[in-house]
Amino acid sequence: MAINKGLGGWEVHQLRGKHLLKQELFGAAVEDLEIANRLKRSAETKQALNEAKIKLKIWETQSHHYALGLLQTATKPQILKAYKDLSMKYHPDRHRDKPEVLQKAFEEKFKRITNAKTDLMENQQQWQH
Repeated sequence: MAINKGLGGWEVHQLRGKHLLKQELFGAAVEDLEIANRLKRSAETKQALNEAKIKLKIWETQSHHYALGLLQTATKPQILKAYKDLSMKYHPDRHRDKPEVLQKAFEEKFKRITNAKTDLMENQQQWQH
């Protein structure tokens, strides 16, 4: 998209970083925005980078329920449905045609939701016994 707009260098990284941030692919957004900030410092890039870093930290430390967009009281069927919906959106096989940085970001997001589902399902089974 950035290349189609005739942008180059830092502008490509800044635009892609902002797009990744909107897609909730925070790790990749931080990487792109850090590159843009190194190439040309601007208040806009710095603000987007700070936002991406904060959201990445929240994403990494959030609960499994939050990662799947669920309440703490979610049932097994709700967990499975949320996982299915998110896995359809973020599964790496659905993004093989995208640039490597995006593939990596989708893979990280998919791993996070998979781990959340696995842990929540294990906890549900433990509480039922």
